[in-house]
Amino acid sequence: MRDAKSQFTTVNSILPIAATNTAGGTGLGVDTDGYQSALMVLTMGVPLTTLSGAVYWVVQFQHHDHNTAGHYTDIPDAELEGGVNLIKVDADGEASRSISRGYKGGNRWLRILCTGTGTNTNGTPMHGVVILGHPKHAATPADGAQL
Repeated sequence: MRDAKSQFTTVNSILPIAATNTAGGTGLGVDTDGYQSALMVLTMGVPLTTLSGAVYWVVQFQHHDHNTAGHYTDIPDAELEGGVNLIKVDADGEASRSISRGYKGGNRWLRILCTGTGTNTNGTPMHGVVILGHPKHAATPADGAQL
C-alpha cells in the first residue's frame, strides 16, 4: 500500500449540517493553490423532509479566481470529470449518497453550493469537501520510509 496522506488534503466546503432552504447550503471557498488536482464531494444523508418535484435540492460545483462572495460561477461541464454540473435531487431515493466531480479547470478557488427549493423545514443532512491532490511540494522521507 502506498502513502496517500502526503499526497491529498481534505478541506471542508459545506460543514456537516441538516441544511434547510435558509441555512447551510452555501459552501466556503477552498484555495487550490499549491495543488495540481481537486475532487469535490457532496455527501447527502436521508432527507428529513420528503423530497419531490416541489421540494428539492440543486447541487452546483463552482469556481472563481478570487474568494469573493457573489462572484463564483458554475463550472462548465467540460471542466468537470465524472458527470455534469447542476444535479437536481428531487426524490428521497436520490439523496443518501455522495456526488463527486473532478475539476480540470484553471481557477484557483472552488466551492460547493446546494440550493433548496420548496418548503424544506426539517432539512437534509449534508457535508461537502474538496480533496486536493498532487501537491507541488510534497513531503518525502529521506530514508524511503513511509510518512
